[in-house]
Amino acid sequence: KTIGVQMQQWSFIGGVNQIWIIQDAEDGDGAFFIQSAASGRYLHIEDASKNEGALLIQWAFEGSPNQKFIFYKK
Repeated sequence: KTIGVQMQQWSFIGGVNQIWIIQDAEDGDGAFFIQSAASGRYLHIEDASKNEGALLIQWAFEGSPNQKFIFYKK
């Protein structure tokens, strides 16, 4: 549950540490916050980088743009 933990992708095995809660940012821009069910921390783009390979970490909620994600229907 440490702030700044790096994220790794694994096949789903049903653990609570693989469950994410999607929350509407409710500010009209269509963005969402993504919260870990296990740690209570939020998915956060380190340094608000928009570059490929940007580091995704778990961080305390701050509601900043580096914690907002937009989903597009494909």
